[in-house]
Amino acid sequence: MTPTVYRTAGTVVTVTVGILLGWTAAYQLPGSQKADDAKSPSQPRPVGDTLTGELTSTSQLNANDGSRYVRLPVKFDADTFVRFELEGALGGTLTLFDDNDNLLAHSSAPARSAEPASDSPAVSLGAEIERTGTYWLAVSGVDSDSYGPFEVSSGTLDVRNGGDLATEDELTGFFTGDPNAYSLDVEKAGLYRVTMRSDVVDAYLRLAGQNVEVSDDDSGEGVTGRDAQLTTYLASGDYRVEASAYGDTTTGEYTLSVEPQPLPAGDALRNEGDVSPSDELTGYFNGDPRKYTLNVDDVATYTIDMRSETLDAYLVLTGEGVNLVDDDSGDGYDARLKGILQPGTYTLSASGYEAGTAGMFTLAVATSSADALSDEARRIEGVGRLEDALMSDGAKDYVWHIDEAGRYAVTMRSSELDAFLKLTGESGVALSDDDSGGGYDARIETNLTPGDYTINASGYEDGTGRFRLQTEKLD
Repeated sequence: MTPTVYRTAGTVVTVTVGILLGWTAAYQLPGSQKADDAKSPSQPRPVGDTLTGELTSTSQLNANDGSRYVRLPVKFDADTFVRFELEGALGGTLTLFDDNDNLLAHSSAPARSAEPASDSPAVSLGAEIERTGTYWLAVSGVDSDSYGPFEVSSGTLDVRNGGDLATEDELTGFFTGDPNAYSLDVEKAGLYRVTMRSDVVDAYLRLAGQNVEVSDDDSGEGVTGRDAQLTTYLASGDYRVEASAYGDTTTGEYTLSVEPQPLPAGDALRNEGDVSPSDELTGYFNGDPRKYTLNVDDVATYTIDMRSETLDAYLVLTGEGVNLVDDDSGDGYDARLKGILQPGTYTLSASGYEAGTAGMFTLAVATSSADALSDEARRIEGVGRLEDALMSDGAKDYVWHIDEAGRYAVTMRSSELDAFLKLTGESGVALSDDDSGGGYDARIETNLTPGDYTINASGYEDGTGRFRLQTEKLD
């Protein structure tokens, strides 16, 4: 290699084509004066062999960054897809040229030599070979400090980087930089799991069609913890499945599969219709809220639970003047609504809190008695305690009679609603409180003279449910 040839090739390509071709042009090219490298094998190696070598300070120099490289001749048959993977601790890249010096493929996101090999993404390259002949594989360091021995495994793959994808199908694909798209035809509606696995790239999946649009990055876990997996209910019809790579590493091998999944034992999906007390059903959310009709015949306390292992559950109950909403009142991310409902018809909406999510859920409805005190029973003499229930028809008033002046407290406690208190009466007393009783309980403390007072008990934002009302003298 003479200085004149080296500068001319590097300068012309860099200026006219750009950084990438300037980098590749710095390699010695077959048929040029730079091809006389005694350290490169003279005989092409067949695909399937392990290619070995070493980058040293005497290896050929890349003009753009000062890194070193070695070229290895390889022989390919026509109509094959070839794969190379750089193994070992060397931080490097792979680049493939044909015998006319044309760039065919280049690996992405090489590991830096300072990173432990076990923590670094694999360096992988793949290319479709159209004609038989000798090609050149260049192994280069990622920077001027990259030296050492290397091994490059090679082989052919039967890849499908697009086209039709069937249920119960598994295929091998290879990224060469762009996402690969597949057409999925679902003949029978049901629950399906789409899984993308790779030891090289951080897998990323998208599925869209028939009003479904979901995506996933790392739910498949796998050996690297970076596999993608979608489990979703699919109606009959056509879908688009897009397999891509998340992050900087965008070249590499992966597998893609679609498998039907069984529903919970004995269950059929109920995504709409009537729900009744003591009812429990399995539904599937995939973007649109699932709406159910709840018919209430008698006054009762209703507890409605939405549980899911894959969704952040979200419940809304409307009707008969009621508007109840909940996100996480159940266990973990499960939703729970609890309140006293009057007879009538209600609409129950079950969905996921976050947009773009999908998954199975269980909806359960339970009831218990909700007896309320009569007007005559809503009277407290001095210090006392009573239990009552707030219905959907609003707040309740209680008469509180005091014979002795002093400092008093009234507390409203409930596990079913956000308590709210008002106290009015003698000497112009007009007080209110929301959460001074601790948590969502309400409490009012004040000095009172003898006379009659009115305690107004309600639920914040019109909540319903059972509660306890207690009065006490503090001095």
